[in-house]
Amino acid sequence: MPITPGNASDLGNNGLNFVSDEPRGPIVGPRAVLTAPHTLADTSNVLFVGIEGGFPPVDDITNVQVGGVSLTEFARFVDIEGRRNNYVYVLIDPPTGAQSITIESATDHYLAGLAVDYGGATVENFSLANNLSPIISDELTTTIEVLNPNSWVLVFEGGYTDNNAGPQSDDLALRTYGHEWGTPAFFDSGAAIPAGDFTFTTIRPLNLVPSIHLAVAFGPGPPLPMVNLAPATHAPVTSSRSLTARVFPIPVGVSLDPATFPRVEISSR
Repeated sequence: MPITPGNASDLGNNGLNFVSDEPRGPIVGPRAVLTAPHTLADTSNVLFVGIEGGFPPVDDITNVQVGGVSLTEFARFVDIEGRRNNYVYVLIDPPTGAQSITIESATDHYLAGLAVDYGGATVENFSLANNLSPIISDELTTTIEVLNPNSWVLVFEGGYTDNNAGPQSDDLALRTYGHEWGTPAFFDSGAAIPAGDFTFTTIRPLNLVPSIHLAVAFGPGPPLPMVNLAPATHAPVTSSRSLTARVFPIPVGVSLDPATFPRVEISSR
């Protein structure tokens, strides 16, 4: 069964300033929660939610749900100097049709979210690539290893331009982005792609913060015997910071439980 794209939504934000966490108007209701609608295609069996959260060291996303069903953290970029923490959550066999997505944090800070769903997909058959621009640059290029033919690549991208414009790419299709501040964004490959290395570049003219990529390649077919991570790649750049990745693979047959599901944690020092 081929992978088919469903719907994509800008979930907006919780009414705080992207740059400063200050309220942009009268405070109405709690600010540690973001709730927004998203309609999943009837044929979709995987939902991804991308989140921009607090500035380091505030790493306190406590709950992500759709229709009352919790999603599992899939990948993260945290503790990066000069930019907000970023997360991707996933749910297999989500409820379809018109739903409500809720993102909650332990403390009040800016929250922004995106959602995208697909049919015919299995994330047991996946690889991950994570990349950070060590310097502020208008472009970021990443290579991900695609493990199976007829896979799709989904990219969660974050940056910030002074005119709040969204990002661009000649290699990917822009599915949705945070329209108020121009960040974050979900791109995908736009079509099934063959197995092997897949390289893509995103562009943010007048970018003001280090850009990030959280990318996942997922495809149809039987699960692989073990999760396989593609290395993050970028052009050599002189930087005083270093990235540390912790990978948590599990064998096939283990349920998608938040305590055991494989994920990636990235930190910068």
